[in-house]
Amino acid sequence: MKEQAAAGGVDADVDHLFDIPVVLVQTFIGYKHDERSTAFEARGFEVLESEAPAGKRSLLGRLFGKI
Repeated sequence: MKEQAAAGGVDADVDHLFDIPVVLVQTFIGYKHDERSTAFEARGFEVLESEAPAGKRSLLGRLFGKI
């Protein structure tokens, strides 16, 4: 809160309080949303596909229809 106040409080262009959960997750998981991760670059990404039969709508699709 001291850093936020020093940066200009609620009128500052930064939000130091937002970083609290971000840094907490980075500490335990090792991932931060705005930094490059060598763990992902080495393995790449895997495409996941649904096992549901084609044409069958999901629960959310049935509840809300097409939006």
